[in-house]
Amino acid sequence: MRAIREQNPEARVEVLVPDFKGDPDSIRIVVESGPAVFNHNLETVERLTKRVRIQARYSRSLDVLRIAKAQGQP
Repeated sequence: MRAIREQNPEARVEVLVPDFKGDPDSIRIVVESGPAVFNHNLETVERLTKRVRIQARYSRSLDVLRIAKAQGQP
């Protein structure tokens, strides 16, 4: 995002992030870089998560969004 803004300070950047295995520091680094949109896909409902997203945990994905919001991401 920094490199994009160096080229075009008016650019708005949307990020699509993984769950970072729940690591709040990784989420913080992304949030502090100032994306216009912080996006994390859940892909499915909780009861199908294990079948569709083998390594994912539904609650961890929700935590990613909660942490990002708590760190100032609208």
